[in-house]
Amino acid sequence: MRYDIAFYFVIDSQVSTTGSKKGQVDFAKEVVTKFSVGYMQTRFSCHLYGTTPTELFDFKSKSTVTGINDALDDFIDRRGSGSVETIENLKYIWTDIFTEIKGDRPDIPNYCLMIAIGENNDTYTLAGNQKPDTIDLRIYDAEAAYTHRNYYTDRQLAQTATKYITISSLSNFLSEAAVFTADFTCDYFCDVNYFTYDEPENLNTNADKAAGKITILMDSAWEITCCGVITSWIFYAKASGTIQIGVLRPIDTSTYRIIGFTSIIIPDTYIDTLVTYDNAADENIAIKEGDKIAWYSSGANIISYATCTTTTRSDCPQTTRQVTYSGELETGETIDISSTSAIANKAWALKFTTKNNTEIIIRTNENETELEENTAVGKSAIFLTIEDPDAFEDYLFTVSGDLDHLELNIETMTLDLKKKWPPGGVDKPQVVTIVGTDTCQHTSTVTLTVNSYNEPPIINNLPHIIEILETTKTALPLFQINVTDATKDEICCTMPFTLPNTFNFELKNTTDVYGNVTGFWLYTIAAPAFEYSDIDSYRVFVCCQDPYGSSYSYLILRLTEVKIIEPYVPPGKYCHYLNKENIWYIFMFEI
Repeated sequence: MRYDIAFYFVIDSQVSTTGSKKGQVDFAKEVVTKFSVGYMQTRFSCHLYGTTPTELFDFKSKSTVTGINDALDDFIDRRGSGSVETIENLKYIWTDIFTEIKGDRPDIPNYCLMIAIGENNDTYTLAGNQKPDTIDLRIYDAEAAYTHRNYYTDRQLAQTATKYITISSLSNFLSEAAVFTADFTCDYFCDVNYFTYDEPENLNTNADKAAGKITILMDSAWEITCCGVITSWIFYAKASGTIQIGVLRPIDTSTYRIIGFTSIIIPDTYIDTLVTYDNAADENIAIKEGDKIAWYSSGANIISYATCTTTTRSDCPQTTRQVTYSGELETGETIDISSTSAIANKAWALKFTTKNNTEIIIRTNENETELEENTAVGKSAIFLTIEDPDAFEDYLFTVSGDLDHLELNIETMTLDLKKKWPPGGVDKPQVVTIVGTDTCQHTSTVTLTVNSYNEPPIINNLPHIIEILETTKTALPLFQINVTDATKDEICCTMPFTLPNTFNFELKNTTDVYGNVTGFWLYTIAAPAFEYSDIDSYRVFVCCQDPYGSSYSYLILRLTEVKIIEPYVPPGKYCHYLNKENIWYIFMFEI
């Protein structure tokens, strides 16, 4: 937020000690440090009153913290002028200080901080001098803070002031300043605001002839002292072309990183006009304190300027930088300004508006999942997405919890397996907490749980069906079990039972020359006893297990019935004869 704040030091000629007035100055300096000071930000003025008023500086003449502090230091050496006329002081506040000619802005909240020391020789009354509702008047009565024969106390002031505060000792000045500034919204966030040296249409007299330059605004008029996003650009155009305008963030004193920029095409018809460009939602560039505004055009510098001096305005730009450049700006690129010289006394016709940024939200496809023990390193367990319409945000992610096997991949925004699970997996769920922080320190937190589980052996060729003859009477290999384990665990296979129950089958291992098991075969026993008429099929169950899990399946064995068929030969009717050429002859005769 922006405010117009006036300091009003009430002091008579008898109060001349440096220590007495220093309390007033310390109070004012403490207040100034809590606000974003600038011609287009919070403005300050300071006035001295004894018998007659003295203006130390108005709302327009001091627009930097340094300028204000220097003027306040000069006040310590001044003497008051005569005795104090209380009510006349009040009248002067709202008829002379808070006026447009002195730099007061009618649409900005007004505060007057009146610090009173000395004699009250009031010859006026309150009649006709009532305080306007547009001015918040805080009177700090410092009578008890000084050894003086007369005191300032006036009961009429307590009725007039918005707040009337008694300061009992010199040490209370800073604490009262802190109480005052605590009433204000934190100045850290940008809110709806704008930054400029002056309205761009008032700075349209000159065109910069430099071409192919990055212009970087380093002065207080465009100093970013809050956190938020830029929502629009307003500038006065003196040339056509494409302007890339955006934000630089310091890496060190001479190196800046390009945070983001907006490309705006300026046709010939826009020359000598005020250009207003409202960003789309995804063009709102995130900013924070210390960032700098810059622009670039490959041709002539598009934005105009007006000349100024620090004599007329303390915030006349003195440190603009220009860097020769060719090509197109790239987000993330660094700019070196160490070899550039400062450009003084040029006020550029640029204005930009801001608002608070949008808080970050971290979303996930799921908050809990499982990964089997043989999962490959690098496998994504959980996917995350960032919801934030602000463009070019700088995010910081902190990760805590069970991080021996898991890690956050910032590029893909996934929670990945960084180290292989131990055999059988870990013995407890792995819980990871991720905190995302955006440019303005808004945070979003998610807690994720990843369980590991053993992948048991896999029997690849069961269930299956085979047939055997019911007349089988010897040990016969029936079927080889094809079983694998992804993590190469030791495997054991058994035949736990059959349906119906039988002792006709057994499971045997095959081994290599070293005694390592190489396979599992289902056999019939040495002398099986099958009878098709009793049981025509068996279901043989197989269990294969590693140290952490098991798999079951079965093999169906169907018996094939064997029938012996003898041909019928009627007695005495036929005679079969096989000659030497192996040709059968059949003779039929009567008996």
